[in-house]
Amino acid sequence: WWRLFSPIMLHAGLLHLLGNLGIQMEQGVLFEREWGSLHWVIIYIVSGAGGNLLSAIYLPNSLSVGSSGAVCGLFGAKLAEILCRTCEMTDTGQKKLAYRVRIDQLKEAICVVSMVAVFSFIPMVDWASHLGGFLGGLFIGFALFGPGCYYCAFAILFTLGGWIVTVFLFSYGIKYLYRQVEADEALSDVCEYFIEYGGVDDYQCVCQTWDSIFGGSNDGE
Repeated sequence: WWRLFSPIMLHAGLLHLLGNLGIQMEQGVLFEREWGSLHWVIIYIVSGAGGNLLSAIYLPNSLSVGSSGAVCGLFGAKLAEILCRTCEMTDTGQKKLAYRVRIDQLKEAICVVSMVAVFSFIPMVDWASHLGGFLGGLFIGFALFGPGCYYCAFAILFTLGGWIVTVFLFSYGIKYLYRQVEADEALSDVCEYFIEYGGVDDYQCVCQTWDSIFGGSNDGE
């Protein structure tokens, strides 16, 4: 189960890491200031897990790492927040300014999501992780930002709908993954799989188990 979360912290090289960090430092920091650290962390983790879950279902024979799914989820949650606040009044100067800021954020979020969607289908890019992360962020965003809706009926609708859809998708996805998805048996030995399909002839794979890291033997004894 922990493999739904651990790929968020792993990256396939320095450029991959810097690309995701760049987006998080530019936009993620702003979102954290708006939402608060707790909401940001919840959205980030749920989105990352959602992206990895969808990737495991649709691309079970691919090795995928990175925080791209979690980053896509941040923008999905931003769209949810904007939708939840569309009914707010603009009867004061401050509220009018906040409305214009949300419109600019909406345009920026749509632009980023569109760009990610275009680049999601080039080789070596995990489109399922991007899509799963975006949907995870969108629905958990409704669940978290729904209570802030101006009208009570919409607040209840968005909040309950967000939680119900989020729980259902994760429950159904995990159940489907364990019962219906069968990965290539070669993946049981990740080192050999990478050497065979990675295209790097002189690569030397060194696999470390928990026992070897903490002073035990490498053979699991």
